[in-house]
Amino acid sequence: MFVQYAGGAGVEGAEAVLTGTGKLEVFTQGKEITGTWSRPDKAKPARLLDAKGAVIKLTPGQTWVELPDVSYAVTATP
Repeated sequence: MFVQYAGGAGVEGAEAVLTGTGKLEVFTQGKEITGTWSRPDKAKPARLLDAKGAVIKLTPGQTWVELPDVSYAVTATP
């Protein structure tokens, strides 16, 4: 989930802004799915949608979430 950081990316004490919307990349079952996340309220989980607007279903089990700043380039190598 690409996010902005209140206080600036890479600054000690900065916090990820986890409400709003942004780009995302999900890696599951050997596939990469690009889409968007949205979370209007901290009390509710983020909604993950693929490029067509369908809900992305995560594989059951442990999930790792990375929060790169929106300015960071991320490259996936197969």
